[in-house]
Amino acid sequence: SLQPAPLGNSDTVQVGQFAIAVGSPMGFQNSFTVGHVSAKGRSNVGLAAPGIAAPGFENLAYQDFLQVDTPINPGNSGGPLIDIHGRVIGINTAIIAGGGGGIGFSIPINMARNIADQLIQEGRVRRGWLGVQPRDFSSKQREAGLTLGAWIEAVLPETPAARAGLQGGDVVLTLNNKDISNTKDLLS
Repeated sequence: SLQPAPLGNSDTVQVGQFAIAVGSPMGFQNSFTVGHVSAKGRSNVGLAAPGIAAPGFENLAYQDFLQVDTPINPGNSGGPLIDIHGRVIGINTAIIAGGGGGIGFSIPINMARNIADQLIQEGRVRRGWLGVQPRDFSSKQREAGLTLGAWIEAVLPETPAARAGLQGGDVVLTLNNKDISNTKDLLS
């Protein structure tokens, strides 16, 4: 008689709204913790806190996390992040734990839904591939006036980006008539 939780729309999530994590943190079954959405579109999670974030996060190319102050601990990963109306808005994924608590990250449910649909329909996930290693601008680059676009750190050989003539150090401002404000825009 159990019913699946309804899926929400992570595109309409707003910073400051309630976020509820359900799971079994540290082995404590059936836990329910409440907090707020702190930010949207977080990327470079592993780069922001090297040695603190889960290993491997510094190399994830498709990062577009919801950041929450809702307590997420080992055992919450894979569990739902729910809005106040009981709709699933994310999948709890990672934490960066520090001295005064931690920051939680959840995969937006729209991204998870897209991946699930592709797996069901095709048996695999298809993503566009340029063959670049993009990075957001460093603080020095921003101080020098580089604020919009995706900075290309490196171009892999024999890739679509290499064939198009992109080079390390280039800044991509538009792609397919779409403005590119940051690395996330380039990868989405």
